[in-house]
Amino acid sequence: MYFSPNEVANTHHQIIDHLHGATRVFLDTTEQLASLGFRASRARIAQGAKQASDLATPKDTLESTFLPGHWLNERQSMLAESTEELMHILIQSNQAMIDASQANLRMLDRVLVSGLERDERSAPLELGFAFGLLKRSIWRTESTLDGLATTVAKSVSNVGKQVEQVLDAVQEPATMATKASPRQRRKAA
Repeated sequence: MYFSPNEVANTHHQIIDHLHGATRVFLDTTEQLASLGFRASRARIAQGAKQASDLATPKDTLESTFLPGHWLNERQSMLAESTEELMHILIQSNQAMIDASQANLRMLDRVLVSGLERDERSAPLELGFAFGLLKRSIWRTESTLDGLATTVAKSVSNVGKQVEQVLDAVQEPATMATKASPRQRRKAA
């Protein structure tokens, strides 16, 4: 299996393009994660400043009784939003890496099959069957890996949906807990 200089150069160029794409995905993901971390830190600092301000100003007794619970609910809501965005970033980067890996695999398969076809033309006729089996095996393997990549993408998407459901369930009690119960309102009146 000998390759011409152009085929070798094209293969190297395509591999470098795929590596560049994978590197770009990693850098984009890192940038998004850093941005998420900075936004979460700013939000936490703003929440801390608001809490300090709330403690400094006098409130009526009913509202001051529920103040720490309100702070926890705010924090829980912020955490749920950050977690949801984190999952979205990870799902996107995972899908991009799957796509890049599939493209790289297809390119390598094309190179391998091209070499096999070249060898098949120069080989004795009796080996044609073996070369055909090798090529079919390569295409079936690629098809199987494509199926696995699709399954992984669906699984990751399902995990993302489940995380969103959990976060929605976590956020609902946080909004409900800030309201005083009828018994608490009667006592306050």
